Amino acid sequence: MNLSSLATDEHLQRIINDMEHTLRRIPTELRSISQSDLDSLVPTRDKATNEGNEKPSRTTIPARHSPHTKPLEQHTLSLRKTNSKIALTLQKHLEETCSKMEETSRQMEETCNQLRNDKEKLHEFV
Repeated sequence: MNLSSLATDEHLQRIINDMEHTLRRIPTELRSISQSDLDSLVPTRDKATNEGNEKPSRTTIPARHSPHTKPLEQHTLSLRKTNSKIALTLQKHLEETCSKMEETSRQMEETCNQLRNDKEKLHEFV
């Protein structure tokens, strides 16, 4: 792994972390079902034990009128796939640019050698 790809990987990881942080900041009102709603609606085993040996009654989760959103894990996975596609595109572009630069450098070396030889021949003439 070369230095430029390492820098790109660190940059992509920083982008992914920033996106995950942003997704965590989405208010619970905008999520389809928040964890706090589930905790309040589904009785836990401790509550059932404290209330006696009654089985907790099942409650239904009320329908929300907000648009359906993907869970955070799906967003994260989707972002990582997108970022890996971007990384591959950038890597391909960098490889192409690098090969063009290597070819240009080789041509410049040949030109420099040609000029050096011409200079030596000119000095021999004089």
